[in-house]
Amino acid sequence: MVYSVKVGTRDALLGRIWDAADGIRSSQQKLQRATRAVHNLAATCVAAGGGVYEKLPHAQFSVI
Repeated sequence: MVYSVKVGTRDALLGRIWDAADGIRSSQQKLQRATRAVHNLAATCVAAGGGVYEKLPHAQFSVI
């Protein structure tokens, strides 16, 4: 949601972040998915010993 469009300024990026957060807050289902995604990312990081884990096949992060 935030990075689907390239932005040119810090303020534009912050605006997209706030818009995405508002969208997540307005939907219980989106909030649950976002919470689960962050939890999964943290668990994957811990499982990788805090190292680089983005390339592991189970390291998926999607809120949409």
